[in-house]
Amino acid sequence: MRRISMVVVLLVGHMTQAGAELPQDLPVSPEAVQQLVQLQADTNALSDLGYKIIAVSVDPPAKLAESAQKWGVQFSLLADTQLQLAHAYGVAYKPVDKGGLPVPAVFVGDADRVSQFEYVHPSYRTLLGRDVLLAAARELLN
Repeated sequence: MRRISMVVVLLVGHMTQAGAELPQDLPVSPEAVQQLVQLQADTNALSDLGYKIIAVSVDPPAKLAESAQKWGVQFSLLADTQLQLAHAYGVAYKPVDKGGLPVPAVFVGDADRVSQFEYVHPSYRTLLGRDVLLAAARELLN
């Protein structure tokens, strides 16, 4: 029986228009939407390999539910409105009350939840290519 491994992606911005529940009114991030759509396109391939996808966003749960419905998301989409996970992973570049967001980051963990592959880039515009993610996921199973 294959043990489940996971892919954790920290989305780089807001996927819906920010509202009063957020400390700042930020515009929608096309990079965050691109990441979400790319992950959705790769869900079946990653699931077939035994991976569970978890995407983490600074958006609050209600906004994430809207995004999940709009984009047909079939994986876990979790809220990190205070950047706690982003700070724990070392990928937040400012506190959330100062307009902070995580940098593009993808972590592929094994069944013991140990990170085996990490992608972090200082530019929010430079996202991990889907071919690289799928190749890393396949390689880690060997």
